[in-house]
Amino acid sequence: LIETWRRKLPGNAKRERYYLGKVRVKDLGIAMPASLAAKIDPRIDWPKKAVHALADRSVLNGFTTDDEETTDKLRAIYA
Repeated sequence: LIETWRRKLPGNAKRERYYLGKVRVKDLGIAMPASLAAKIDPRIDWPKKAVHALADRSVLNGFTTDDEETTDKLRAIYA
């Protein structure tokens, strides 16, 4: 398990930097003048938006089953 964690750590750290908005946008010189880019320090924020869009759709709303008694028990636990 530790070896798997070590192998995955660099990629996970890179993804975390993107998620946290710490990766600067590469200046291609076509979207805005360099002087403006230096003033506003553009960052990439799409990774966080993508994660939150999926997470917001993955919220558990409750339980349903064919057995009403089981459904009631699950709802009592979840509530």
